[in-house]
Amino acid sequence: METLSSLAFSQILISIAFIIIGFILAKLSTKEASRLSKDKLTLHQSLLFQRISFYLIVALFIITALQQINVDLGVILSTAGILSVTIGFASQTSASNIISGLFFLGEKSFGVGDVIKVSSTTGEVLANDLLSIKSRTFDNLFVRIPNETIIKLGVTTLTRFPIRLLT
Repeated sequence: METLSSLAFSQILISIAFIIIGFILAKLSTKEASRLSKDKLTLHQSLLFQRISFYLIVALFIITALQQINVDLGVILSTAGILSVTIGFASQTSASNIISGLFFLGEKSFGVGDVIKVSSTTGEVLANDLLSIKSRTFDNLFVRIPNETIIKLGVTTLTRFPIRLLT
């Protein structure tokens, strides 16, 4: 009986070690992804690439840690599937924002550092995430504009073309 509990304890310790190592490797990979993508991708694409690489590595190590302590991943995955469908119905607005964010990523209408105008709000883009655009107005206010709103109202990128004619 004592060997069974010591075996379970050692499996838990190994699982914790997997998770810690996973976080360390994910942080290192994020720094390396930043260095590699600095000249090849836009700032927004680079940040997205870093986040994806971080979460993929962490997820792989968490799955490995769960397998180490003999957790049935089939049950977790089926539960996650049902939960994701439920959350999907409950968060249709967020899904619309994510899809709109993917359009912005593909179109490259504007990027971090550009000055944009949406409706009556004008400001510099601080972050271009999947759910929203975060910007700072010229009177130093932080504004979060959902991507779906930008798609519906339209966006004007004021710094896209640097030369303007005055008449």
